[in-house]
Amino acid sequence: MNLAPDFLTYDLHGSPEHGRAELAERSLYLFIRHMWPQMDPAPFVDGWHIRVICEHLEAVCRGEIKRLIINIPPRHCKSLLVAVAYPAWCWARRSDDPLSGPATSFLYASYAQNLSTRDSRKCRALIESDLYQKRWGDRFKIISDQNTKTRFETDAMGYRLATSVGGALTGEGASIIILDDPNRADEAESPVKREAVLEWWKLTMSNRLNAPAGGAFIVVQQRLHQDDLSGYLLNKKTEQDDDLGRWERLVLPARYEPQHPRLSVHDIRTSEGALLWPQRFSDAYLRDQETEMGSYGFAGQYQMRPAPRKGGLFELAWWQYVDETPAAGLRVRAWDFAATAGAGSWTVGLLLSCHNGAFYVEDVQRKQLSPHGVRRLVKSLAELDGKHVSISLPNDPGQAGNDQVDSYRKFLVGYDVRSSPESGDKKLRATAHGQAAQVEAGNVKLKRAQWNGPFVEEMAMFPRGHDDQVDAFSRAFGFLVKRINQRAAPALGAPSFEEHSLW
Repeated sequence: MNLAPDFLTYDLHGSPEHGRAELAERSLYLFIRHMWPQMDPAPFVDGWHIRVICEHLEAVCRGEIKRLIINIPPRHCKSLLVAVAYPAWCWARRSDDPLSGPATSFLYASYAQNLSTRDSRKCRALIESDLYQKRWGDRFKIISDQNTKTRFETDAMGYRLATSVGGALTGEGASIIILDDPNRADEAESPVKREAVLEWWKLTMSNRLNAPAGGAFIVVQQRLHQDDLSGYLLNKKTEQDDDLGRWERLVLPARYEPQHPRLSVHDIRTSEGALLWPQRFSDAYLRDQETEMGSYGFAGQYQMRPAPRKGGLFELAWWQYVDETPAAGLRVRAWDFAATAGAGSWTVGLLLSCHNGAFYVEDVQRKQLSPHGVRRLVKSLAELDGKHVSISLPNDPGQAGNDQVDSYRKFLVGYDVRSSPESGDKKLRATAHGQAAQVEAGNVKLKRAQWNGPFVEEMAMFPRGHDDQVDAFSRAFGFLVKRINQRAAPALGAPSFEEHSLW
């Protein structure tokens, strides 16, 4: 995407009268500059992030982006840009773009109906303003009998509908569906509330596009928890390879972090700690917010990663990244099985190798599957990894655990299948073999891939939040350390892997 077209350098207010409308139609950013006094009484304060957000929204209109997630701190103009200016700009345009013009329909939702209604009224007031009517009043009219606080329609059959998370939408749909802050900050720590948002998305909102192949979803929010809606969508691995299954993400933390797990390629900053909008939010202001909110709250709402950068067993900055891993070395695919399919836990299969004293996390598969789906996944990855890669399975207590392991050994005949009980405290298992110290020392490398972000976020959160990937990593690390020690001292008669007290 071109983030700095030549016409952005034009002085819009110094342009001839007849050219102002045309320039504003071509650029959402210029439209916002031109119409700002109609939306906010405070002076316009520019920021590069405004241009980047506008460019992404323009790409949605062109059909280049069909799934967009924008994660940005509070008070950075997200609602004014996305919920107020964007539909008014789309309706004003004469364009061949598939999602432009007054026939385009919008469906907006927030965690609270009053917020959705507020932005709906602002959008309608913008369209009804004298300046908007002077520039684009000939393009469409608002139908008088379909003009309410939460829904208004154009005479070209476009409309803007406002609802809330959990609201009924029977029979309703839209060309562009936008969720602005779907999770409520003071409810983010409640598993019940988070799951309610996800269920509403899956059962009510996800199938509301009028034309699924041509429509678009936009999710805009500050990060509140690793399982908020953005986290769910970012972590969810689709089986589709086409554009409909991909989520473009624009993650803009308040302070720049080169090692941020979700860093956007469109972030223009290069210096550690550079501010997102220094013209409005100084470093002193951000320090005050961090003191007030605590490291965890600040990390989510301002840094777009719901895990403190410091603290915990595995800090974000410790991880090293590589593009390729050595072909030689010991390898194991370690598994952590979800107790119940689709109940919030994940089945994780992690591939770890060791070569010349360094460890490489080569692949992480993280899915919510039925028991039959898990068996298929284990078998397919075993075939993909090859018979030289060991397989480490957890052995749950009791006969049921033994039966499960025996079943897998028969299912995976010809492969090196090992098992061990998961005994002891999870935090103890996560440190039993010095894995945290090895990560801190830079001896654990991650192969660059899409799974990196969810993996390092969960590791940084531990022991808070999910631990499926932590358990799989600890199992794999313990397995390789044990193998290395056995090779180094075969004469000591070391116990078998199954006999190890922790793994």
